[in-house]
Amino acid sequence: MAQDLAWDTVAHFAVPKIKAPVEDLAWDTVAHFAVSKIKAPVEDLAWDTVARFADGPIGAALPDMFFEDFARVADDESRHLGW
Repeated sequence: MAQDLAWDTVAHFAVPKIKAPVEDLAWDTVAHFAVSKIKAPVEDLAWDTVARFADGPIGAALPDMFFEDFARVADDESRHLGW
């Protein structure tokens, strides 16, 4: 059973922009920002697949391993940046 968690979400357009020119930023700052923008949606999509299809006729027709694989992907993606 899913736990009731409180999430503080922010719309993508509300995330502050990097105001300094990229040339003035350390390369690791730019790389971390870029990778985090890619990794978060991948994790979200993996959990969305589990949540959307686990209950109902589609979920009943799919093996449990299908959902376990998506949960494993989400877990793996969340560990890449130490989140």
